[in-house]
Amino acid sequence: MKRRGLLKGVIGLGAAAGAGYWWLHRSWDGYLLNPCQSPLPQHIQNSELWKTIWKGINPSLMLDGHVHIAGTGDSAKIGPNKGQPSIWANPKMETWSHPWQHLQYNFYMNAACAEIQEAGQTVDNLYVERLLSLVNDMPQGVKLALLAFDYHHNEYGQAVPDSSTFYVPNEYAQKIAAQYPERFEWAASVHPYRKDALQQLEKAVEAGAVGVKWLPPAQNIDPASAKCDDFYKLMAKHNLTLICHTGEEKAVEGSDTQKFGNALRLRRALDHGVKVVVSHCASLGHDVDMDNNNKPTSHFELFTRMMADKQYEGLLFGDISATTQINRDPQVLKTLLSETSWNHRLVNCSDYPIPSVMPLISLKRLVKHELLDDKWREPLNELREYNAILFDFAVKRLLSYKGQRFAESIFETLKVYRTD
Repeated sequence: MKRRGLLKGVIGLGAAAGAGYWWLHRSWDGYLLNPCQSPLPQHIQNSELWKTIWKGINPSLMLDGHVHIAGTGDSAKIGPNKGQPSIWANPKMETWSHPWQHLQYNFYMNAACAEIQEAGQTVDNLYVERLLSLVNDMPQGVKLALLAFDYHHNEYGQAVPDSSTFYVPNEYAQKIAAQYPERFEWAASVHPYRKDALQQLEKAVEAGAVGVKWLPPAQNIDPASAKCDDFYKLMAKHNLTLICHTGEEKAVEGSDTQKFGNALRLRRALDHGVKVVVSHCASLGHDVDMDNNNKPTSHFELFTRMMADKQYEGLLFGDISATTQINRDPQVLKTLLSETSWNHRLVNCSDYPIPSVMPLISLKRLVKHELLDDKWREPLNELREYNAILFDFAVKRLLSYKGQRFAESIFETLKVYRTD
């Protein structure tokens, strides 16, 4: 038995290695870490690629509504920001005693080019400096919406830091946006179970927030709960957009809160008249179909059903961030490109810093599935070394399926978040 078990193990390792080699050969573009090159070379801005991706686009109408800010909170420990509201990261992410979280943390910090190189630097400031550099590579008028991120809360509305990955106070996101108003907007994050949720929402509106960010599985928010009703009423009153993650959430894999990522649970918000941007178009994983005896169904299929419901026209939108990643079924992109009747309801976002995690987007794979012309691979790979947000934008501008491309209106997103 032992020999047979060993043989199975060897065969299994060989199969895994073979599969890994096959994937590397067929899909890997050759990048593991972000090289963090800067500044953007002039020849890229003079290239055919550059002219093609900006053709027909009005930069002053572009707002990337899904940009995370992160760090460690170290900027509040030294210098002029000492003692001010700042970012918090779960200490589990900074130690190898929690290897998966630590590996994620290291990838994200590399992706954001926020690794300290010399004395006096802080992770928080490096993160913002890189983000500002990236948006300054783009034409004047382009803006990024920086997302605050509230703690995981329990059923009683109490914050549970130990169950949270990170925390970005509304005050921090608002402060950074106020420093660079020509390039940044900001979105609040308020857990609806908080006892002061309505007061915090009013405060965010007064401070100019363009939306509210929720990640229900990670924050323990059930969008279908009656606990959210008063919050929804106030959001609708102020015409504030809910930026809500849907689909599987890898950060809380195995948790019983995964069900909160089901797009059907957002009907309650929509029925209150709240405008909702469904992050990633619910493009990852499966959940139960609450309309069909809890039959296991892909999250994306549930999202498409919601989009087909005419009563949600003008309220329900889909954010196409992450749909180009290797863990998404290529059929998702083919559907989004083919459904031209959705053009006015799809919204381009980056989910930064995720596009900077280099292995997650494979140009080879997009070419293989006839979604990208191979002639763009080399210039796109050069662009990604300098600017991941531009790279993400460029890839989506160049995608096509059976002659259909994403319409320019999908990239002119300001109207979804701002009504003034």
